[in-house]
Amino acid sequence: MAARNTPHDDSSSNASNDSVVLERVELLFTRILIDSHGDANAKDEDGTTLLQHASYRGDYELVKLLCEKGADIDARGDMGITALHEASLFGFDTIVQFLLDQGAQVDVQNDDGDTALHLASAAGNMAIVERLIEKGADVNGRGQFGRVPLWYARREGRDWVARLLLEKGADVHAQDQYTVAS
Repeated sequence: MAARNTPHDDSSSNASNDSVVLERVELLFTRILIDSHGDANAKDEDGTTLLQHASYRGDYELVKLLCEKGADIDARGDMGITALHEASLFGFDTIVQFLLDQGAQVDVQNDDGDTALHLASAAGNMAIVERLIEKGADVNGRGQFGRVPLWYARREGRDWVARLLLEKGADVHAQDQYTVAS
């Protein structure tokens, strides 16, 4: 399962204030660019869209703005990752809910074959796992090497997520190419 490094966490108040200011400037700059005929679906040199960057960082306001300006909610970037993958992996429940409400496809697979449910299960993001299942995510969907979300939850020690997946119909006997899920 591929994932990028998580953003640096600096708990000092100056860094926090600087971060808030930078986010507001970035939002304003993005709004100006898009309003002056910029492309809400522009990608960086790695093929990652603005929407994916905003979802990765947990910037709800920017996610909302980009969607209002026509960003492709299911655009696949670097490694086939979508905005829903990013928000699900990094635990941004509000963004996950917004993307799903906007029609994001719940079972889109990244280049490794993993869905948002695989990623949220591995990360232990219980509220997001519940939300994805409510929206129709396949609890027995096969990802990389035929692995199911239950496999990731168990491997990462996310027993609370594993229990939920089992309650929602995950197959305790599901096998990947190498092992048994439970």
